[in-house]
Amino acid sequence: MKIHIKEILDKILVKYDDVVSKESYDIKNCKLIKYNIRLNDERSIKCKQSLRLIKKNEWIKGQIDKMLKNGVIESFTSLYIFNIIIVRKKDRISKECA
Repeated sequence: MKIHIKEILDKILVKYDDVVSKESYDIKNCKLIKYNIRLNDERSIKCKQSLRLIKKNEWIKGQIDKMLKNGVIESFTSLYIFNIIIVRKKDRISKECA
């Protein structure tokens, strides 16, 4: 990359530092908005939990702990229970989905 272009990009990154994520769980100013999930029904919905290897369960627990620590998610009790699905991205990094 040419030095001139790199300098321009560096200035842009510094100027907009408050909205640029630097890590996987860096959500910066997304914490400004509180999201609510409204449910249509008070009945509980539960899916049968799928069996996983202990190593996968440990990885999932670690990912959840990181998200809790970084404020991406918060602890909550609900009548709705669904399996966590792990998806391997093109760059070979696994991501969890709910």
